[in-house]
Amino acid sequence: MLPIEYIYSITVYRYILFVTNIIKRYNSCLIRTLSVCIIFLSNFFARNSLAQSTTEQATLKDSLEIYNNAIVVQEFYERTGLYNKTSETRLKTDDPIKIHAGNDKKYAEVLKTINNNRMTPQGSRKIKPQEYRINIDKYRYKQRELSDYVLNTDAPMQLFDRRIAPQLLVDYAYTSYANSAMNADDVDFKMYDPIAVKPYSKLTPEEKAIRNARYPPLTMSESKPAPAEKVAPAKKPQSKPFNNPIGSTFLISGNVPDSLRFKRFKTRKEAEDFIKTLPQTSNGE
Repeated sequence: MLPIEYIYSITVYRYILFVTNIIKRYNSCLIRTLSVCIIFLSNFFARNSLAQSTTEQATLKDSLEIYNNAIVVQEFYERTGLYNKTSETRLKTDDPIKIHAGNDKKYAEVLKTINNNRMTPQGSRKIKPQEYRINIDKYRYKQRELSDYVLNTDAPMQLFDRRIAPQLLVDYAYTSYANSAMNADDVDFKMYDPIAVKPYSKLTPEEKAIRNARYPPLTMSESKPAPAEKVAPAKKPQSKPFNNPIGSTFLISGNVPDSLRFKRFKTRKEAEDFIKTLPQTSNGE
């Protein structure tokens, strides 16, 4: 019979070989999964640190970069003849935190399905996370459309700044070539309206008129005195019964005959009026 130490060594050796073969076989898959997890976690902690930090104001340079990118994106989808705009609506909120949180949520969904094939100009293939989104710094990032089954990776990516809220939700349909792999491409994404994000000092008089009509400037309302409190009119005092309940016996004190010292009254006024009618005597008779 073999020694127990020998049997144990053989068992451990076989286990190590088994694990090694598994790692060799699925090495690429493990690396891909690990990289996705690292990207997801880094993005998660970046958002948390952003929420806890003091938000800085976007500068004129930041607005200009957003404007220039919005022009590039708009011209690609509206000037190249590849797409037709099918809809454009104003976003229901102008809160940048809520809007960018929606983009973050979509990116997390894409990461979960990163191993799925997507239709691209190069055919059906797996995309890399950075082909859908590129994080630049704690405020700025580039991201593609919300409909991610078909992705035109040749299209310019939309630049976003967490301090600036997009104004529009646009939808474009690919209509260039009937037999193209991109023919099913339906693009919808949150977009900056160039006229809204262009620095006001760089707008022409005509652009200022359009901007003010489309996005009326916020004005401070004149301070008005606080409305006077409505004072409820004083209620007319009501006579109350002497002793509860109404009609209970009340002792009339004073110089009145003993026979009238105890009498029932409903109200004090009735008693007072009654007392005034009594004859005044010095001996109470």
